[in-house]
Amino acid sequence: DISVAMFVGSPVYTVNMMQREMDTTPYIDNGRTYVPIRALSDGLGALVNYDDKTQKISIVYGAERVEMTVGSNVVTTTKRGSYHTDVAPVIQDGRTMIPLRTAAEALGCDVEAVTNQYGSTLGAIFSK
Repeated sequence: DISVAMFVGSPVYTVNMMQREMDTTPYIDNGRTYVPIRALSDGLGALVNYDDKTQKISIVYGAERVEMTVGSNVVTTTKRGSYHTDVAPVIQDGRTMIPLRTAAEALGCDVEAVTNQYGSTLGAIFSK
């Protein structure tokens, strides 16, 4: 089992309780939490490729292949085929960020939101 925990505003994340550092931080925009796809993929042991020209993101995780494009709300996976999400991946400070829920669904992860006593999102724990 693999567990990846990321927190809004923090460059430190954990993979199976071992600390790692990323060069960007998860953030919230319009009520959506965005996470850096490279750090999440690396933490889960997935291979990720990004094509600068097309802004296409390709992730291979076990037998699953996931494809997304920055600015497009279409996600294509081996298991589910193509489907639409309500928000698209974006480029933030030179890094590709995807909505937390999209990441969890596309990679087949369970996700647990970490919230404060007021219900505000502080972070998320992805597990597979």
